[in-house]
Amino acid sequence: MATIWWPDLPPELLGAVLSRLPSYLEHVRLRAVCGSWRSSARTQQPPPLLPWAGLRSGAFLDLAEGALDRLPVPEADVVRVSTGRLLFLVRRDGRCFLMHPHSGDATPQHIEPEYLCASLQFSDFLLVHPRSSGDTTAPRQITHLVADSIRKVVVADDLVAVLIRRLHTSNNVGIYTRGGTMRMAWAPPPEFPGRAVDMALFKGKLYVLASEVQRRSYELHALDMATGESVQCIPSSTPPTRVDEGYNRVREVRFYLVPSGDRLLMVEHTIDHMTYQQTYLPSQFEVFEAADLELGDGHGRWREVDTLMGRALFVSQGCSESLPASGIGAREDCIYFMSERQRLGPKARDATMTELESGVYNMREGMIITPLPPLETATEASVDGPWSPTWLFPPAI
Repeated sequence: MATIWWPDLPPELLGAVLSRLPSYLEHVRLRAVCGSWRSSARTQQPPPLLPWAGLRSGAFLDLAEGALDRLPVPEADVVRVSTGRLLFLVRRDGRCFLMHPHSGDATPQHIEPEYLCASLQFSDFLLVHPRSSGDTTAPRQITHLVADSIRKVVVADDLVAVLIRRLHTSNNVGIYTRGGTMRMAWAPPPEFPGRAVDMALFKGKLYVLASEVQRRSYELHALDMATGESVQCIPSSTPPTRVDEGYNRVREVRFYLVPSGDRLLMVEHTIDHMTYQQTYLPSQFEVFEAADLELGDGHGRWREVDTLMGRALFVSQGCSESLPASGIGAREDCIYFMSERQRLGPKARDATMTELESGVYNMREGMIITPLPPLETATEASVDGPWSPTWLFPPAI
């Protein structure tokens, strides 16, 4: 039998190996073996790679490997928002950058500091990491936002859209060129007593979701970046309501706007807090499609869906995306979520008053698995910090 050397591994076998590697780092290591493997890997279609979970401490957890990593984010940055594959960073003086998370290359974005930080307030606290015996690392002082904050940043080839969460006014959306020139600013219309809660690029348009939480109603707008005009796609509507909150129950509802294949989806995440027992009920999820958007001004509608059509959703406050499901990566018809909720009981006296909630919701079974498997054993997941939990997706290889 002829001997086959590792560099001469047939491309189809190398492709079979790649198809079983859901981790970005594993793909990088395989390509680093030799020039022959690197050349062959370029011709293979990789499977959808699982994202990293960005934790409050600033660490990132590789979902595929369960390994922690610290990306080269400067300590001077006090705001870190994932745009999907880049990080949007803001410093205390208002200067902002788009940074590649692996190379550390940062491009200045000349957005007015007054827009980002006009009424921001900052607070310092000590970030204490769990210590092993003999660890003498001193606690680090961290600055974090306690007032207005950047809720989401969407990046396209020629624009950067920033959604600011205001404490006392409707949330504002500012749209800039990649160089920093402002194209338009948008806020929900005065007749709708709600706030902008999420936005997403879909088929070349920027869609903004506005919500009025008390009435559990929401509407969808499309922004034309060329003309500066706003079109209401779906008028204010209220979906079928579940069981009333009732006595001893406080309900919080969060919304995520997610392009998924050829559909624009809205995920409704309901968190119920039982006040007497000081416990949380398992989170609930419903998914709606923005249907009939092509009919024009105000003629669209929300349509509840029970399948993701071979895909999985990853949702968080700062970044939400959809991936094709695969046997080794994301599970079909599942929602992977990361969010913060108020601490209950004795833990409520801790520094940030919030805790991480994460899990996988299976739409077919109506069942939630929490926390995410790698987070269950990641001590870092319990560490406080200045940032919100979010997803960060691997770059193209």
